[in-house]
Amino acid sequence: DFLIKRFLAETNFVPAIQKWTPDLLEEVKGIADGAGLPFETMFAFQLVDEMWVYLDQPAAGHCSSMGVVKTGAHPAYVAQNMDLEAFRDGFQVVLHIAASPSLPEQFVFTCAGLIATNGVNNRSIAIACNTLLQLSASRDGLPVAFVVRGVLAQTSPEDAVKFMKGIKHASGQNYILGAGDQVFDLEASARQVVEF
Repeated sequence: DFLIKRFLAETNFVPAIQKWTPDLLEEVKGIADGAGLPFETMFAFQLVDEMWVYLDQPAAGHCSSMGVVKTGAHPAYVAQNMDLEAFRDGFQVVLHIAASPSLPEQFVFTCAGLIATNGVNNRSIAIACNTLLQLSASRDGLPVAFVVRGVLAQTSPEDAVKFMKGIKHASGQNYILGAGDQVFDLEASARQVVEF
């Protein structure tokens, strides 16, 4: 409880979430209500990479991701191993988010209580990521879980890349973005997004 209180007092992610993914803040409030937990606890639970940055845990992230563009009859694909803390093991889930007038259908891989780790939507947009703690971070940028869901809310490759390049990122990440037959490798820090 002390760590959560201190962490949230020394960071300010809510304005970025309200700016770029406001519905997700309401979703986190709903998770907290449903679990009977304080909002602050569930909010901090969403901030996996940001907590690693805050605690300066250089060995925390071991995820790897890759993407391969379409070649001949072989479709493009994105893949990732998700190496998170051991206490999350056994709680993995896939969220099926039905399409709505404002959102495409989504399949989001995550663990119970966390809004996203990676996923794919029915507009052929997929996202995977891995932590790059050596890149600059921001205590008021958009956290990774919210970036993932923000990308999956996009309906075109152009919009997904524009979203990634238009936000301020909270922590250093390498994002692999699959979009139809294309694959984009975007390395994001608090200062810039570089496409490889």
